[in-house]
Amino acid sequence: MQGSIMLFNRAAERLTGFTAKEVVRQMSAADLYPGDTAKQIMRLIHAREHGGPGRLESFRTELRGKDGGLVPVLISAA
Repeated sequence: MQGSIMLFNRAAERLTGFTAKEVVRQMSAADLYPGDTAKQIMRLIHAREHGGPGRLESFRTELRGKDGGLVPVLISAA
């Protein structure tokens, strides 16, 4: 609920350049998404239009990489 990152898999490591050790319980979702994207994702998870309440399926957005660049991604979350 606070945006703390609990899991960060190898694909996320490759995409962003961060290691799981640097991210898990060290960073919040707001650190990985530009602007207010993390807040937008949380709102969408609770909405009905992207998979139903509690789910977000196939949402296109961007992550911030370790080098500061933006990485396009397709995410699903619950």
